[in-house]
Amino acid sequence: MDAYRDLCAMIQSGAVKTGSAILQFKMGMDATSYEWYRVVYSLIYREDQTPAQAVFSMQNVSEQHEREVAYKRWEQTYAAMSLDKTAYMEFDLTQNRLELQKGGLIERFPSQEEQTLESAMQYFMEQWVHPEDREKLCDCIARDRLLAAYFRGVTPEKVDYRHLRSNGTYEWVRFSVQMLPDPYSSNIRVSLLLRDIDARKREELHLQNQLRSDPLTGALNRSAFIAQADSIFAEGTSGKHALIILDVDHFKQVNDCFGHGYGDRVLIRVAETLRAALRADDLVGRLGGDEFLVLLRNVAKKEILETKLNNLRELLFQRVSEDKIVSCSLGAAVFPGDGTTFDELYRKTDIALYASKNAGRNCVRIYQEEMSPPIKLFEAEHLP
Repeated sequence: MDAYRDLCAMIQSGAVKTGSAILQFKMGMDATSYEWYRVVYSLIYREDQTPAQAVFSMQNVSEQHEREVAYKRWEQTYAAMSLDKTAYMEFDLTQNRLELQKGGLIERFPSQEEQTLESAMQYFMEQWVHPEDREKLCDCIARDRLLAAYFRGVTPEKVDYRHLRSNGTYEWVRFSVQMLPDPYSSNIRVSLLLRDIDARKREELHLQNQLRSDPLTGALNRSAFIAQADSIFAEGTSGKHALIILDVDHFKQVNDCFGHGYGDRVLIRVAETLRAALRADDLVGRLGGDEFLVLLRNVAKKEILETKLNNLRELLFQRVSEDKIVSCSLGAAVFPGDGTTFDELYRKTDIALYASKNAGRNCVRIYQEEMSPPIKLFEAEHLP
């Protein structure tokens, strides 16, 4: 409304012979919404140089106006951010060239030759992106995928990655993609925004870890362990993995003799010993009470598994007084030979653990078909 009043005042004053403004109108009897028009006028003057008539031309510029507004809004978003914690790159995706780079999060790209999206991103990933995060970023910023997403009207997802700082440490950065038509041509522009989110991301990961971890020992809780194990089993049957149940022998006596505080320290030591003895991609979880779960990945032979089980048993053994020891019994079953789901493997691992305890505890057993399952409580009550 202000722009309309300003235009009328300019025409009536006659001070400017020609002028223009961008205004919103509803044009036509059937129009249901306002559209943007560029209004251009020329004045015809009387002999006394006062305006007699104004000649108007109007052009619908709604699409261009929306492009300009979207482009300015994106620029304003970046302008409001701290320069040393952001980086901004703008490419003409149609012509495939870098047109703008600013911000303090990354250094300027080499300027020996014109940078394409591909060459700029290759340099960017080699210099600043953690090797484990490069593949997901490549998928996000491949030029053909960006063009396909633009024409489908799909906005690429944001990607969080680990960014290498000048001091050699990594921090979390969010990589955002915005695609807009150039306001003044038919070219497609892609803007890449990098924003430091390290503090927020670490807090988020900490909270996620708390939800997944046993609060006493730091091992995976039951549900998190099962979810990760199922994910590994779903990868296929080409690899052999071993599911292990580990039980602290006579743990109630440990609590009764030394107190629950000491019992808690025993459980913490078990978890720490397992983590130290296993590989980074093996899983350690606490089932509850004094029972732990372990998943050994890629165990090629039964002999290797048996050796590993006995090594763990020996590491977990501890003499706490002249007549008191802390020991563990272990039972194991092998994927995929003994089962291809967690429930199936867990049932057979439990049978192997029962056999280990029956053998006198402080033992290891690997599941065999001839092993007898443990007697359930309700079944024992009906024995003669």
